[in-house]
Amino acid sequence: MMFSYRNKFEELLSTIDSIAFTSLDKRLERFFVERFGVSGITVFEGTHQDIANQLNSSREVISRLLSNLEKDGRIITSRNRIDYSGIIKK
Repeated sequence: MMFSYRNKFEELLSTIDSIAFTSLDKRLERFFVERFGVSGITVFEGTHQDIANQLNSSREVISRLLSNLEKDGRIITSRNRIDYSGIIKK
């Protein structure tokens, strides 16, 4: 039981650290890298709002950052689908 509380507390501290000290564009990239690490898949199936909810941000900000990544050739977006293999190959 204490192990579970400790894990939750460490997860909370990590989230607070990420929000307070990491820029959102880096958090977005890390979001994709961590998804790849867990699933091995380089395509995100979901909306910009789904990402915004997970990163505690607004959809508008996430859409702007994704647009910048697409202009840089690091992602390819289509309706409810983001291919982030360009970030992984970095």
